[in-house]
Amino acid sequence: MKYFLYILLALTITFTSCDGRKSQHKFLTESVENYNKRNEIIITNYIPEVYLEREVDTTLSNGFKVKIITKANMSDSVILFEEKNNIKYSTNYRQFKFSIDVENNEQQIYSKTFDKEKVIEAISRLDNFEAKALPKDFDKLSVLKSIQLNEELSIEKNSVYIDIAYAIPSK
Repeated sequence: MKYFLYILLALTITFTSCDGRKSQHKFLTESVENYNKRNEIIITNYIPEVYLEREVDTTLSNGFKVKIITKANMSDSVILFEEKNNIKYSTNYRQFKFSIDVENNEQQIYSKTFDKEKVIEAISRLDNFEAKALPKDFDKLSVLKSIQLNEELSIEKNSVYIDIAYAIPSK
């Protein structure tokens, strides 16, 4: 009988302590999930963060003078989204415009301004260009990676060669 009372007391304590309330961990987890559903956190990054302008003047030994001016286009960018730990990251890669001026023996022989659309249009008109060689959505997602004068080839061929590289930014 003595053991029966102990068992009855233990069962009574067990049943009264299980009153159907949520555990602290479960309650906290549900609360965080509800907060994340109601409140969206978005972090926006710009590359470059501020206006950027770069001017490069080069005088070659064969008489050519090349000026390349590159400017960030603050109103046009490629936007990539990524989500980590319920935080949404928006990275805006700004597009660039550039102008190329070429002089030979103090006489201007070439002067043009380009943006991405003009470059892709000019490349597509080349005889050896195949549109299949470009990745999907290259015209929408690519940004100017670099533009530089190929000095060695320009001197060797007695002409001006400029290397322009566009790439799709990685996430």
